Amino acid sequence: MPMRPRAEYLEGLVDLTSHDDPNVRRALFRQTIASLALVDALDGSTPLDSLSPDGLLRSVQTAMADGLLDDLSWLAPAAASVALYEIAGALPLGPERRELGRRVLGQLYAGNAATFVALATRMAAGSARGLSGAGIRARVMLSLWLPAGTDIPVEPLALLLASRRELSRDWIAAPSTGSLPERRLAARLIERAAREATRRAMQGDDLPLRLFRNVGDGRRRDLDRSADGIALAWQTLLADREPLVWRHVAAARGMLAGVLPDFAEEVRALLAQDLSPTEWRRGAASLAASIAVDPDGALGRAIELLRSPLLAADPGIATAMAWGLPVAADAEPEAADALLDEIARTSPMATAEAIVELRRELRGVMSRGEPFGARAAARCARALEDALEAPPSAHVRDDGLAALACVIHRDLSMDSAGVALLRGALDSAVAAFVETGPRDAHGRALEAYALATEVVGALEEIELCEHDDAQSTAARRAAVGLVRELDAELLGSGLLKSLLLLNRRPSEDATGVASLDDLDERLARWLLRAEGPAARANASPPLHVTVHQRNLRALIHLIDGESTDFGSEPELKARVLARWTGAIGVLLDRLRAERGSSLRRAIAASVARGLDALVREGAADAADIFLHAAMRGGDPDDLDVLGQASMHPDVAQLLRAYARFARGGREGGARAPEGDAAASRRSTRQGGLDAELAEAERARVALERIAAIEALVTALPAGASQRTEIVRGALARLARALGALNAARALSALTGAGDGDVDASPLAALEEALTRLAQLTAGARRRCGEHPASAPSGATEPLRLAIEVALQEEGDAEPSVAAPIEALVSAARASIRARSPMWSPSSCRASCCSRSGGRARQAGSPCPSSRCPRGCRAGARSAASTCTASSAAARWGRCSS
Repeated sequence: MPMRPRAEYLEGLVDLTSHDDPNVRRALFRQTIASLALVDALDGSTPLDSLSPDGLLRSVQTAMADGLLDDLSWLAPAAASVALYEIAGALPLGPERRELGRRVLGQLYAGNAATFVALATRMAAGSARGLSGAGIRARVMLSLWLPAGTDIPVEPLALLLASRRELSRDWIAAPSTGSLPERRLAARLIERAAREATRRAMQGDDLPLRLFRNVGDGRRRDLDRSADGIALAWQTLLADREPLVWRHVAAARGMLAGVLPDFAEEVRALLAQDLSPTEWRRGAASLAASIAVDPDGALGRAIELLRSPLLAADPGIATAMAWGLPVAADAEPEAADALLDEIARTSPMATAEAIVELRRELRGVMSRGEPFGARAAARCARALEDALEAPPSAHVRDDGLAALACVIHRDLSMDSAGVALLRGALDSAVAAFVETGPRDAHGRALEAYALATEVVGALEEIELCEHDDAQSTAARRAAVGLVRELDAELLGSGLLKSLLLLNRRPSEDATGVASLDDLDERLARWLLRAEGPAARANASPPLHVTVHQRNLRALIHLIDGESTDFGSEPELKARVLARWTGAIGVLLDRLRAERGSSLRRAIAASVARGLDALVREGAADAADIFLHAAMRGGDPDDLDVLGQASMHPDVAQLLRAYARFARGGREGGARAPEGDAAASRRSTRQGGLDAELAEAERARVALERIAAIEALVTALPAGASQRTEIVRGALARLARALGALNAARALSALTGAGDGDVDASPLAALEEALTRLAQLTAGARRRCGEHPASAPSGATEPLRLAIEVALQEEGDAEPSVAAPIEALVSAARASIRARSPMWSPSSCRASCCSRSGGRARQAGSPCPSSRCPRGCRAGARSAASTCTASSAAARWGRCSS
């Protein structure tokens, strides 16, 4: 805990001008500077506020004249920078304040990790005006990435960033729905803030815990979390589909469980047998992290969990526990190491890769005189050796699995020969940021970038196929190792990008790195070539599942981690958007083609990340994604999977709403025993009673279609965006138009001919709704990378003319509306087409011809209406019902005929 500066030392700074001896002035100055460096930023104190600004200004002028501010090498750079920041903040406006501010800013950007963290912490407690820009965010990210053994207190900075409302909004709330690096940074900040709050609470300071009292479930559920940015971000990040993100919030919950009883109760509840693996894994990670505050009790409960039936139900629990161990190992390394031994004993092969990541993060931490996790790593390595030496099973054909075992076995050694070159180069760059500063770190990052370029080049030389010859096997095994290395070091961590951003000036806010985007472009091209429909055309089901899983995982991280913020280089932004839309199109085709594939969820996740990215970067609206996905992936199961995989809340809600709508239409169709045409023919044969029943069934189905559209309108998220509200309005107009058509009792009511107001007729309303939806759908398709034709208009005009002709005819002739209705259906499908039409033109035509003269009747029987056909009630209902069904089938009334 930092000490408070002694008041007499601070007051000595004002007395500099009263001493003639420069040696005395130097001594007083150094005492003051050393005292200022002891200020605790979290106390919120400003130690120089009690001094006279004019007296302080004169003393600073004297110190500048004596050169005292130019010689601070006797003090640690971090402490000297903090002292200069405090003095600059207490000075009145003027050249002296600007000069000290310039020096502080220089140290913020040029200082090493310790200097940056110390200054950023003081700035977060003060005005916080300088804590923005790509360079600052990169430094914060690197500070959170430092190995556990590094003695740089980043937790107070994280707590301040989370506590102050304006900082929390910029650093946690807004990024919680951003790209993968942004979400991971926000989650890491929450984890470090929870560490600091827990530490202070255990020392008797409960004030920081206020930040977390409204973030969980249980008794806090009745509170308004929507008004609490941290609470909403907590829930969003904890529910994230990406383990690289949610593990940090789960670890934060485990830490807080030791000081907030509600969190301990929540962790226990998540491990109930009637829950799903999603809850189990997050609960297991929290339980492992709680070892930091309850080493004996939490260790016993964690070992009991590993021996429980839950592990057999979900082996991923063991891996999740390893993800929660970093915070525990930092506080209680021996207890955490004991749990890791049990994890490795229980699931050595399944947790081997997680143990590699854990040991890398905790390098420098010792347990019982040896590096943390050494025994667990040795156990996993032996298990992998045994698996690699065993003869291959006749039913197991997965070259990717064997290759993955080899590279993980290599990484478990943790010696210089067992570390991949790219990983070693990145670790060297991070070490340079700690020891010397950003200039040296950036230089080493360029070396790491050169190595990454070589890895991508080696990958581009590989052509994947499903053949069983030696060359194809070697290619698959090599690809798995290269893709894993690029995914872990280039895509999943964002570490190289942060290191390359260290050379950005304070005025540069763009977060894109053009050289890295070149690598992304090349890597995306190879991944799509390997996983596109053309490559998978003759391989179903996939033989080497691990190869494809790793490719799709890398593609997810690539799309999820990219940015279009390239400043004055719009062509780079256009290239990223084209890459996303191209990947979406390719993988949507594959999603539809491989409904029973074991890779289905990975494919859907890749598509969903691309759709999220378009919305995140402002290239498309959530409503555009809704329309585009409904056009391209109209099957409700596909849409449901996409909705579950999406990380954007509006996109997820819209896709799930349409999936329910489409599934309801499909199930509603299953309830109809036969089509309208068949019902009409049967009613003609069996007479009046059956005709009445058929007519009632048609009316019921039509009303269900309209009700389904109205339910969809209600299910769209309120206030999501202006375009969502426009789509809602267009769908509502469609529902009203179809309702008016269905309620018509005469042909004249369809066109408004009875009252002369043609523009207000049901057909005119239907035309307006269909045209508006067609325009919205065409715009959405363009924003999602397609090139649709212009939306047609006048789809209902042939039907209107046919009805007007029928109204002018005399006698008992049937209105000829079948062909116009078929034209209407075709026109609607051309702009908002259905992939699996629920109403076909042939059924429309048969229904219309059999019912156009009124009730279905025997040949020669009279029409029951006195005004047939001009005002025939049944003829109007026939056309109305047919229009209702056909327009609904043309996308928006996706209910069965």
